[in-house]
Amino acid sequence: MGLQRECRKQTLVLSNHPGEQAISSNYLEETMEASKITNLVYRPAALIDSGDLTCAAALFRQAQIQLSDNASWIDHQDLLSVWQIQFPATEDGSPSTRHLITNPIIEIDAEQGTATCHSNYCIMQLGGPQPLQLSESGQTLDRLVRQDGEWRFDSRQYLNVRLAETKSPTNKSSAVARNETTNSEIKAKIITAAQQIFSTIGYSEAGIRKIADAVGVAPTILFRHFGTKANLFEAALTDALGTPTPPDDRENFGQYVADMLADPSQPNCPHAMSVLATGNEEAREIAIRVLKERTITPMMEWLGPPNAESRAREIIALCAGFALYTMQLNTTDNKAVDPHMVEWLARSIQAAVDET
Repeated sequence: MGLQRECRKQTLVLSNHPGEQAISSNYLEETMEASKITNLVYRPAALIDSGDLTCAAALFRQAQIQLSDNASWIDHQDLLSVWQIQFPATEDGSPSTRHLITNPIIEIDAEQGTATCHSNYCIMQLGGPQPLQLSESGQTLDRLVRQDGEWRFDSRQYLNVRLAETKSPTNKSSAVARNETTNSEIKAKIITAAQQIFSTIGYSEAGIRKIADAVGVAPTILFRHFGTKANLFEAALTDALGTPTPPDDRENFGQYVADMLADPSQPNCPHAMSVLATGNEEAREIAIRVLKERTITPMMEWLGPPNAESRAREIIALCAGFALYTMQLNTTDNKAVDPHMVEWLARSIQAAVDET
């Protein structure tokens, strides 16, 4: 009893010390703030598991999200699109997922009203007739800000993401096979498939899932590499145009371009991609910018005066029209390119080159 009274006495003395009171108060406040942050970090996962993807994405309405190391940043609407593909609803309306979040490490800057939270996560997902199985794991780095007394997401980065193979019959391949290819090779395959699809059915009809199926990977792989369909379109168009290099043979430039456009082994035509993107405002703006940067401006410098810009645009218009006709409006039975049209295109382009 004497020892208990002594301990109680010491506790009372410490708690009456101004410095100890401040430490205790600060510790309690930080603990409460850390608890609020932890709840916020856990909330998107809980909403996804319940099937409310819209509300889960809305928690990031003022934030930027990076789905993998070095991926493009996206907003909450793009994030919702990713989740809708990654977590399709089952018969009961839920995606049949279970998120496990562990080891949240929180650092708070009370003066600045900011915080970071680094945590690990695993996603268990139903795989057809199979029980819940691991589909994804990794880490998240959340940056948060305090606004009007409440914490909100400022950014989220997904780090060290690992996608597991799945046996789901609705998804041919949820992940890259372990030993199939490297990430860079997968990215190159995605770009090639996107070029072919964008240049044949156009931007608006080219869904992320369609491109993913052509490569044999999960749609989330595309999002993690490129962020959005618009970013993928820009990467595909830029790659198709190649690095601007001045042609060596000025006298036969028209014939060279005409033969290239008529070559059936060149299916990924940047001109067709550009023309077929005009139905979408965002894609059209990308096409105009990329064509100007990588084609028109370098060609103007190569052509030289007079009227370099007009001549460059004439050549681009000829190429775009020919490519669109060849790929979309060719009325011949075997889809072969009329050699007289190729000759006409060569003469027309060469006339623009030789104009003085």
